[in-house]
This record gives sequence, structure tokens and C-alpha cells, in this order.
Amino acid sequence: QDLHAWVLSHAMVPVVGTMGARTGVTSVEAAPPPAAARGVGLTPRLFRELVGKREAHIAALPAAYVPVIRQHVESVAPSKQVMAQNYVPVVVEGEDGMRRVLHVDPLAVRQFRRTVAEELRCVREKRRRMMRRMKALRQELPTARDQDVAPALECEIAVAEARAGEPLLQPLPVGTRSLHVLVEATPCMVQLSLVCEHLIRELPVVLAAAGCRRLSLLALGVGSSQACEGPAALPSVHGAELQEALKWLQQLAAAAQAAKPPAGATAGQAGAKESTLLASSFRLAPALRRAAAAGSQEGSTAAVLLLACSPPDDLDASLAAIQDGGLALQAVGVFGLASEDPEPALQALASRASRESSLYLFFGSEYWTKFAGVRRRQLERLRRRMEAERQAYGPEREGEDGDVTSPKVFELRLVERAVRECYVQEQSCEQELTCASRVLDR
Repeated sequence: QDLHAWVLSHAMVPVVGTMGARTGVTSVEAAPPPAAARGVGLTPRLFRELVGKREAHIAALPAAYVPVIRQHVESVAPSKQVMAQNYVPVVVEGEDGMRRVLHVDPLAVRQFRRTVAEELRCVREKRRRMMRRMKALRQELPTARDQDVAPALECEIAVAEARAGEPLLQPLPVGTRSLHVLVEATPCMVQLSLVCEHLIRELPVVLAAAGCRRLSLLALGVGSSQACEGPAALPSVHGAELQEALKWLQQLAAAAQAAKPPAGATAGQAGAKESTLLASSFRLAPALRRAAAAGSQEGSTAAVLLLACSPPDDLDASLAAIQDGGLALQAVGVFGLASEDPEPALQALASRASRESSLYLFFGSEYWTKFAGVRRRQLERLRRRMEAERQAYGPEREGEDGDVTSPKVFELRLVERAVRECYVQEQSCEQELTCASRVLDR
């Protein structure tokens, strides 16, 4: 404590005529620094906790002061203690924009981190209690009436039937002179044959509408031996004519059809297929760099059509490549067997690309046909049950029950609001803990 008081007294008030004379400190430089307004790399709460307490930090000294303090600090027995090694440096900024360094006591940072960790534990426990209450309330709520469920099923069937014939491609930006088609050809891409069929039908119309003259096609796959034998082994085509590109797509569809496992596959073959799906991945950044380089050499507007069902392995490198190249990206997320949702990665790529970029999700006609069939069977069972209830109770009883809103619905809404607040508090605590840990790592 005596040593700490000595450091504070000598750090804040230099001796006039001795230390000030040797270092050339003027009256302006010896004036107390302005109050800090914010911390660089610190959250507002951590900044208030460290800078608001006078005993938690020491102002950093000019270089000429360090040898004088160090010879006293190092002489503490039984072991040598150096302030620069034990105290944590942080940068603060005043209202005038001037920055300075403070040495913060690591005990204050650890106490702050312990307090936030306890708050995080309490918030998570509160959220778990709220989730259990929500589950109990949902079980106590009355079941949905058949009269309300039937219109919803009819609407879903109509939407599915309308989307069964949706196109794969969207219109290209006007003025596109070259298009680079990148198709994922990993085992997760189970609709590769359907994608090729759509490309064969829709590419000529889309290219003619945009006035595109050059076309390049590439199948993206893993570097394993299995992938080299499948659709990903098909050589790429650069600057091809339309007929050559359509022929390449037909070959890709045939290779994808041949790579499908037989209908009566054994358990061993199914396990091998599952392990292959888990190891399926592809790299996108090299293809994006080649597309950007080709566009810059030609001096024309280049667009990239990416069709994938899984996120690329090199997402960070792909983001850098597409931002540096200034490409227009049309990303199409295809429904497949990938374990990770590709939509966040594709959305990040589309957001980083040029203004004409877009993201589109494609499920395929087979998916929507099966979905509509399942919903249609549910609707038929529902109508039969409704008809049986109408015959049992009569038309005069219809609509009598269930007209009053249950009070548990309002309680459920209040609990849901409390859960959302818990999520916000949990994220804030995690951010505070991350910031405090980074400060201690210094």
C-alpha cells in the first residue's frame, strides 16, 4: 500500500525543478490530463468500471519517469515486481479526441469479470425457468380448432403447387457480357440432375435477355479420390459457346445420375454414403478470383452464378475475393443434404458483392410435390373428422366452444417477452466477458 501511494504521488505530481527540469516538462504538459470520455476497445460498462474508480488505474508516465519508478518497484521483496508486467494497459480517449494510456489494476478487471459471470449465470437460470413455464403453458392451452387449421392447410397446398414450377434462374443484370456458372458437385447435392435440367432449359433465355456473350462453367467438389471420379471430375469450360455449354451440362447431369447409389443399397453402403456426406465440402475462393481476373482482362461486366447446397470451406477468403473483384453474384441455395444451412454464408457473399447481387432459395419440384401431397392427406383426415363431429353434435352446436380467449395466452405472451429480454441480457454479458478477457490477455 505504501508503494502504491508513492507511485501515485510521484506519477501525478512531478517534483518541480528536479524531474521537470531534466525532462523539459512545461506548465502546460504538467497540467492534469482531461477526463476520459470513452475507452478504445472497451465496452461502456467496463470503461466506467475501470476508469470511474480512482484506485483501479494509474496514468501512464512519460518515458523519462519509468527508470525512476522502476528502480523502486523492482526492489520489492521477496520477488521483483514490475508495473509494466503486472498492470494492464488500456487506451482511453477524451472529448477532444486525444488518446492516452492508463495502467489498470488486473484485480479490478478480474472482479468485474466475476461479477458479470455471476450475472450471466443468473440470467441463464432465469431463462431456463421461463422456458419451462412456456412449455407448461403451451401444454395447458386448448388445441386448435379444425375450422381454423383447415384454411391454413389449404393455403400451404396452394403455395406448394404454385412453387412446384418455379424457375431456377433469375434475370441477370443488364449489360452482363460474361457469366461464370459455378455448380456444387459434392455428394450433398442430391438434386444436381434437376439443376442441370433447369439450366439447360433456362440458360438460353436468360443469356439472350441480358445480352451475355461469354459463358464459363465449373463443377466445384472436394479433392478426394471419390469426388474426382464423380461429377466434380468433369473439366471446366471457359469462354464456351451456348451449344458447348449445354453439352457440358448434359454430361454433368449424366455423371450425377450415375453417381447416385442404387435403390436397394445395403446398410454398409448407406453408412459409407453418410460418412461421405459429412466429409463433403468445396472451395470457392479460387473460382471467384479467376472470374474476377477474367472480367478485368476483358474489361467488361462479369457475373457469377453460384448454385450450392452447403457453405464453402473458405468463406473468409471467398468474401475477400468477391469484394476485391467487384463481381455481381447471383447465389442460389439448392435444397440438399448438407448438415449446415448454406443460407447465412450465401447471404454474406451476396451482401459483400456488388449492388446487383441477390440470393434465391430453390427447393425443386419434387420437394414441393411431396410437401403438397403430405398436406393434402392431412387435410383429408381433418375434413373427415370435421364431418364426423358435425354429424355427432349437429349444426346448431358449431362455433359455440372456443370463442373465448384463454387467459393463459396473455401469460404466455408476457413470458415470451421476458425470454427475449433474457436473450438480450445474455448476449450483453457474453460481450462484456469477452472484452474483459481480451483486456487481461494484454
